[in-house]
Amino acid sequence: MTCDLKYILLVQFIGFVAFFYLATSVFRKKKEDVLAYQTIASFFFTVHYLFLDAMSGAISSIIVMLRNFGFYKFDKHPNIVATVMILAFLLTSILTYDGIYSLLPTFGGILYTLYMRGSKKDLLVGGIYNASSWAIYNFIAGSYVGVFTEVTVMFSNILALYKNKRKRK
Repeated sequence: MTCDLKYILLVQFIGFVAFFYLATSVFRKKKEDVLAYQTIASFFFTVHYLFLDAMSGAISSIIVMLRNFGFYKFDKHPNIVATVMILAFLLTSILTYDGIYSLLPTFGGILYTLYMRGSKKDLLVGGIYNASSWAIYNFIAGSYVGVFTEVTVMFSNILALYKNKRKRK
């Protein structure tokens, strides 16, 4: 029983590391920095989901890393990057289908990918939709830190939108 508790704590700790990077990403000043922090978070979430045997989450997190890299490296071709990543999300949803809930990472990933082609404000708005999908998925998958992460990200994005709106006045 002690081993099980240690395992659960380790898995949730890995999720917490991912949470740290994801939550602080929205406060970066440049879009490239936001993407870098979110890529690091996705790496830790991939490991987290693998330990939870939540394959839709793990594979979607890998696609998120590739998507972030693609938007950074090929920033002059955002529509091509978005199309390739959306197709990857759709393929993943077919390969990892395990009930309707397993489609939530795909739904969030596709929406956020569409928003990523825009401004920092678009990233924040897309992040709210993405976090909503992932919060439900995390609850079902047993990622307690993931639920906390996504709720925190939603509030962080809302706060960042408010902060940016006040700066412009």
